[in-house]
Amino acid sequence: GSQPFEFPATCPVCSGPISKPEGEAVARCENDWCRAKLKEKVRHFASRQAMDIENLGPAIVNRLVDLEMISDMADIFYLESRREELMQLEGMGEKSVGNLLAAIEERKTPESADRLIFALGIRRVGQRSAQILAEQFDSLDALTAATPEQLMDIPEIGPAAAGEITDFFAQEHTR
Repeated sequence: GSQPFEFPATCPVCSGPISKPEGEAVARCENDWCRAKLKEKVRHFASRQAMDIENLGPAIVNRLVDLEMISDMADIFYLESRREELMQLEGMGEKSVGNLLAAIEERKTPESADRLIFALGIRRVGQRSAQILAEQFDSLDALTAATPEQLMDIPEIGPAAAGEITDFFAQEHTR
């Protein structure tokens, strides 16, 4: 007969621990510095539904993370200072680097708070939840300071999402 699938105990990319919470279908690497997780976070952040950074597609994200030019989301906004290095990359001429940096510059001020909240990639916070949070909190600082109880007072935010939001903002590297 067939063998039951066994989840690996460690991440195939960074060898970090993997957890699969009871009742959830997805196993996740717990290492916050995992390169595969970082690539996914940056791709999501730059995606059309989130910050919509043109010219920062998956292939460029992979290269910039692999070259350690991006090691967290904030690094995206400091790529301007690495213009010369970017132009040294194969297939990246002056025009493509200029277009990428212009697109990033354009997004330094997000179109809307809900897009930024969604772009952060907080588990259990989709586009609709991000809109609700943006309506409820007048600044990112206010959202960052919110307690799970304050978040659960919002009709469409349940205990699981409230926990994920407060955990996300409690992490040193997130701030």
